[in-house]
Amino acid sequence: MQLYSPDQVPSVIQGRVCRQSRLTSAFGALMMVLLLAILPTYLICIARPSMWISFPVLSCVSLAVMWICGWVVKSFCSANWLMRIAPDGLWINLRSYANREFAPAATVLFVPYQEIAGVGQHAVKRSEPTSDGTAAWTDRCLDIRLVDPAPAEVAAEIAEERRRTAPAVHLGGLVTSHSRNNHVPVTLPTDRVLRLAWRGRFDFIVPSLAKTLRELSAECTVDESSVKDVTDVKSLTSDEVDRLIIECVETGDTFGAVKLLREHRGFSHKDAKKFIDELTVQL
Repeated sequence: MQLYSPDQVPSVIQGRVCRQSRLTSAFGALMMVLLLAILPTYLICIARPSMWISFPVLSCVSLAVMWICGWVVKSFCSANWLMRIAPDGLWINLRSYANREFAPAATVLFVPYQEIAGVGQHAVKRSEPTSDGTAAWTDRCLDIRLVDPAPAEVAAEIAEERRRTAPAVHLGGLVTSHSRNNHVPVTLPTDRVLRLAWRGRFDFIVPSLAKTLRELSAECTVDESSVKDVTDVKSLTSDEVDRLIIECVETGDTFGAVKLLREHRGFSHKDAKKFIDELTVQL
């Protein structure tokens, strides 16, 4: 396998492209904008509060709409692809389509078919308490099992991509913030497994995982699906909770990692956030 920078990747690659669904992104954005429109509509047409109340609210709603529109625009850019199924191997994009503003790096990995021992589905069942019950979902990933351990430079690049930050400019350049990568589409759970996030709360890759595995079966061995149930975190052992915290950090779910530390390790929010920030640098 070999790492390449995006400008070194051939502009035209024969085979299927797997990417974040643009239709789903546009539809989701439309639903969020419609929900956000309820508040300003109420203020303008019904409540009619003073300008000191309506102006800050309308400003916040406008900023939220601009962020949502920017998110949709990113899904329509050329950087929105996770995997390309080529005749001689798989091209894998280690960088999230949402992080195109990050500094250029060797974030495209080519894996020849002869270096792949098998491919399969890895599912993780999760749940989260809500105000009106419990929300449950299943994260589905594509596991690519390698013949040999991944080279050190590949593991290092995946880890570095998780740690990268990029400056974000707000209010016409008056405010600049540095945000960490919160969407990590490719992880390395073991030195012989590449895991690609496919379907979950933050991912909706098309085509479906089942269709992708059928296409890959012509070149690779398809492994049995694996399922991990973490819906009842309280039933997990201490080591399993620690592993779950690490998995949250590796996939960019810092909120979930902080929540686990607070609920199962007794950390304050400040201490949990500091711990996760330090762990992100170390992993």
